[in-house]
Amino acid sequence: MNALAHLSFAHPAALVALLALPVIWWLLRATPPRPRTVRFAPFRILAGLTNRKQEAARTPWWLILLRLSLAAALILAVAGPRIAPPSPDRAAAGKGPALIVLDNGWAAARNWAGITRRLSAALDEAAARNRPVILAVTAPGAPFDPAARRAEKIRSGLSLLKPRALAPDRAALLARIRKARLEPAHAIWLSDGLDYGAAKDFATGLAALGGTLSVHAPAHAALPLAALGTDKARIVGGAVRNALLGEPVEDVDIATVWPPHETMKWAAAAGFSVHPVAVEHGSVIVSRRGRAFEVTTLRRDVETDGRHARVAFTADWEADARRRDFTMNALYADASGALYDPVGGYGDLLARRVRFIGEAEERIREDYLRILRFFRFWARYAKEPPEEEALAACAARREGLARISRERIQAEMQKLLPAPRALEALLFMGDAGVLDYILPGCCARDFTAFMTMAKDDAARGLKADWLLRLAALCGPRAELREAFRLSRAQAGWLEILARAARGEVEDWRLFFYDYGGQAAQAAIRLLHARGDMDETAFDVYLETARGWTRPDFPLRGKDLIAAGIAPGPRLGQILEETRRRWILDGFAPRKREELLQEALRRAGEA
Repeated sequence: MNALAHLSFAHPAALVALLALPVIWWLLRATPPRPRTVRFAPFRILAGLTNRKQEAARTPWWLILLRLSLAAALILAVAGPRIAPPSPDRAAAGKGPALIVLDNGWAAARNWAGITRRLSAALDEAAARNRPVILAVTAPGAPFDPAARRAEKIRSGLSLLKPRALAPDRAALLARIRKARLEPAHAIWLSDGLDYGAAKDFATGLAALGGTLSVHAPAHAALPLAALGTDKARIVGGAVRNALLGEPVEDVDIATVWPPHETMKWAAAAGFSVHPVAVEHGSVIVSRRGRAFEVTTLRRDVETDGRHARVAFTADWEADARRRDFTMNALYADASGALYDPVGGYGDLLARRVRFIGEAEERIREDYLRILRFFRFWARYAKEPPEEEALAACAARREGLARISRERIQAEMQKLLPAPRALEALLFMGDAGVLDYILPGCCARDFTAFMTMAKDDAARGLKADWLLRLAALCGPRAELREAFRLSRAQAGWLEILARAARGEVEDWRLFFYDYGGQAAQAAIRLLHARGDMDETAFDVYLETARGWTRPDFPLRGKDLIAAGIAPGPRLGQILEETRRRWILDGFAPRKREELLQEALRRAGEA
């Protein structure tokens, strides 16, 4: 019976068919079996014999029961019965509300989507059991309301719940929960996965409230930290920066005091795959369970020339921080969730201020690419105008960009042009003379077209495309291929855009068919940004491009050969003329025989 308590069905609607079983019983009882004809040979010797095998007037009860059992079994099979063991969240059978505790500090940002999905599932479970919910968050200063509410009411306010750029204060929350004398039937802790020095005490305190406790913690980047020693390695750079801002975290970089050979030894011993990629610079890639982490030994610069640096390994965390570019990129976090800020980057990050570490010119002389990185980070993160000192340093050292490879410049522009404040960054770059070293001389610098495209992207939910925005800024010029070391595919894409920009689109139906919906959408976006397409046409063609599926032209060259047309250029011309007419007719559904007759007429007219 305990197992039946957890019985469910994949398709419960199929169980409605069980209601038909009494009707089937009545039909089987009322309708006798079909009469059977028994044939006897017409010999007199058989006269008077009787057939001892009798047929019942009604179906026997045991046969009806068997048939009904088979029908019921079939219905249950279609319904998909399944018995699942109770999840921890379902374990609470007592009375009282469900207490859901959510870590919403800086470390939760990296897995915020997963945490909120788990929260939604917990609310679904509470709603199914008609259990009220108390939601509490661990970020310091967050309000705590001990009143229980319906799960639907809490769900309506989830869009306002965001991670905060602070470490959780679990102890303070636990004290407030105890003060409120809560007695939940079940507590669910959605942890960010970090310890902060007292995770065990917090879990023990939640369990002592009297109900059951479930803890959900994501797998996180602390795995390599544990392998290297929690006091020997820290997460650094973009992962910490974006987590504090509540933005998606992509790559996770780790800094360590261990030299590369020790990093590889400890990581391999912990079961990580090890890939030495730049050992001379201290960098090693370690991976496990499909996740890769770049681990780099702490370094200090010995010699720089604006492009490359000769480094020495060190155990000094502050020395490692001071060789980095911006204060917001020199933040570290250890496995306990503690933040380390050697150069004052935390305040700059909260203010969304992009500031060089130390003297801006000195940082730029070490690597001239930092000029582009400054404008790229400003376009992505900043709320304030660029610092005058930084702008002056970028302008004074802009000639150094001539020493940077075009591949590295392309990599930066790929990230800068789609950024939220890219247009303003380009204007600042132009004033500083930086664009003279980035864009080819043929570039039109059409900032109006760039601005229109950015507005179109935002208004219509279009994904910003760096190459398309570059074409809006400069025009789809062939010179961009060399200026940014574009691939053959990217250059081909630009040529398609150039044909549209030159007015070579005879009919958009032909353009859609020849180049596809994605290329057509890009051309449409470019023409509208340049002022070559009005709003009505833009919206119509854009909607067409979004749902475009290329129709199949039924006629083939082999069909013409089979009909007697000799292979050669003339056959290809006839086939192309027929295809063109079919496209301009709006891809009218026509049989292959009709198209073949049309092609033969064209052949006869030649």
